[in-house]
Amino acid sequence: MEKSFVVSAPGKVIIFGEHAAVYGKVCISLSFPAFRNYSIISSVFLSCYSLLIIHIRSLYILPLVFNRNLIIIFHFVLTFFPSPPFSFSALQKPAIAAAVSLRTYLLVSPNGDKDKDFIKLDLPDIDFSHSWKISDLPWSIIPSNNVDNTPVFRPKPTESLIPEVVSKLSEFIYDITNPIHYNSAYAFLYLYLFLLNKSTPACTFTIRSTLPIGAGLGSSASMAVCLAASLSILGTHVSPPTLQYDDFSITNSTDSSFIDSWSFMAEKCIHGNPSGIDNTVACHGGAIMFQRMKSSIPSVKTLIKNFPTLKLLLTNTAHPRKTSDLVSKVASLTNQFPLVSGSILDAIESLTKEAYNLIIRPFFDNDSKNRLRDLFRINHGLLVSLGVSHPSLEKVKLLADKLDLGETKLTGAGGGGCAITLLKDDIDTSKIDSLLNQYQNEGFEAFETTLGGKGVGLMYPSVNPSTNLNDPTVDLSHFTPNGFISIESKINIEKFIGIENNPEWRFW
Repeated sequence: MEKSFVVSAPGKVIIFGEHAAVYGKVCISLSFPAFRNYSIISSVFLSCYSLLIIHIRSLYILPLVFNRNLIIIFHFVLTFFPSPPFSFSALQKPAIAAAVSLRTYLLVSPNGDKDKDFIKLDLPDIDFSHSWKISDLPWSIIPSNNVDNTPVFRPKPTESLIPEVVSKLSEFIYDITNPIHYNSAYAFLYLYLFLLNKSTPACTFTIRSTLPIGAGLGSSASMAVCLAASLSILGTHVSPPTLQYDDFSITNSTDSSFIDSWSFMAEKCIHGNPSGIDNTVACHGGAIMFQRMKSSIPSVKTLIKNFPTLKLLLTNTAHPRKTSDLVSKVASLTNQFPLVSGSILDAIESLTKEAYNLIIRPFFDNDSKNRLRDLFRINHGLLVSLGVSHPSLEKVKLLADKLDLGETKLTGAGGGGCAITLLKDDIDTSKIDSLLNQYQNEGFEAFETTLGGKGVGLMYPSVNPSTNLNDPTVDLSHFTPNGFISIESKINIEKFIGIENNPEWRFW
């Protein structure tokens, strides 16, 4: 490797369908409870001519059958076994997630002769730096047959992490005590072993991000995609991208799919059992409508590549919340008031589908934008009804509503975290500045950003990255590890290397 390069991937927000995506459209698989005369009952079922069972949320089940014996059996089971004798596997309700223009950037720099035997991972935003000797890494335990059937024989990710590799890697990161640092190093080394080899020239990997960490905005997936993309380039598993920022042509998708698949493996290193939604949005950009399945089945994902770019204000309340607690809260409400909460979840599903139909229109006009803002308002109200808002989120909404800037809703699990405001067009910038000042006084961190936009991209900084070549503030020394680390703020990171300001960027 002779010169440095940078890769970048966006974060994400869920714009519709929070919490409803946990509950679902019901398919039915029969499973009987353990009780006597099991063989007799099962034989009666097998002798039926036909059977249709409809799940009714409040009334248990309603059997519609064409066999009198079966009706008797149902009566017997429902009388003596008050818990349902069936398990319902759900095709869950849809949700929509979209890329945001806040991004992660990864600089890959060749090491000099002094450090030619070591690879280094730098994450200055979380105060982490670590290096490893390349020859010490456990190359011998990496399977040699993990390749796909393409002509270039690219490494193929496995269904799950390989236990032997996981165990061996723990010996190289045992001294890292911070969980975020540990998971970052773990994901990096796991992908490094599978995508490169010990003869690959040593490099330093420096990661900067404009995404808040731990705010539900996909910061780990954005990093995972950057790791997968940079290592895929170094290993020559993918070709350099060709699409410019304003080019929405459809190109060869196998490279982006390859990066996506390996970023999913990195997400498994970090989260254990991720949905795969965050890394897909970070890799492909635009938006995605998804429906989660039961854990053994992959999510159903529908990519929306040409998602209309929309102005957004993203506000981080910085109030901590635990997703599992909020999911449990909705589950408790659903169990206590199944009809009421079921109607709310159905309404969220309906507006998610309505939003999807708006988004995929060939011509997304002002009327479409207004309707989408209305759906923001409705979705937030429904989530409030489920009890997952928080005073800090309501404060964000109240201040934006007072200035009539657009419509605001919570995003993600709720209970704190972030809110998003879909801004009206042609807003007086003084109003936005006023709102930003009010948010700052409340202790909130707000970002002017956009929905949709590009996924993973690459840039070779061979020329001055500023569109104004006479700009004296731009210094190519920033494309060294120390220079990259020295960029002081998120605003300066975007200003210096952001994809909107730099014509050198190309995208898969």
